[in-house]
Amino acid sequence: MQKSSKRIKTKYANWEEVFAATKPMNFNAFNTGRITGKLKTYADTTSFPENVDSNIELDCDMMAFRFKHPEKGDILIDCGFSRAFTDHPPYGNLSGIMKIFQKLNNIRYSQQPGEDFENQMKRMHIKPTHVFLTHFHPDHTSGLPSLKSNCPVFFGKKENNIYYRLVAGRHLKGKKKIGRASCMER
Repeated sequence: MQKSSKRIKTKYANWEEVFAATKPMNFNAFNTGRITGKLKTYADTTSFPENVDSNIELDCDMMAFRFKHPEKGDILIDCGFSRAFTDHPPYGNLSGIMKIFQKLNNIRYSQQPGEDFENQMKRMHIKPTHVFLTHFHPDHTSGLPSLKSNCPVFFGKKENNIYYRLVAGRHLKGKKKIGRASCMER
């Protein structure tokens, strides 16, 4: 007898229900490069304690994550920096607007050869079936063009506006399945 492939849609009332229904999955975190710049460029400084210097310069790793789902395969959270940051330093495949913003704010990107999203996917034998973007900043979307055009890409509802399309829209070019994800609706 053949099993039914009918999908059961589950609606969760809260995060406790989501976490109670989950099963453990293997995952990898991999660094795709670094970004160096002042804290105030990336964060809402009004939320900081008074003793935090928002002019401090930070050097942050740009991470991507792979979860190995037992049924759905390789699911990515963000795509990090593409090989373009090694081939065309320091701004890789950023849009013109982002290049100007980065130059005006003295933000620097760096990447070691082989550290890019594409090489790491190949080295770890990752074949993505889905991508979830935490947000549309280019350090999270730059690797998207290297994925197959039919790999579904999801993002949060608040990311679907003109600002984010200007920032990272070209990274979505050619993708056939783009959608908004919502865990719980109120």
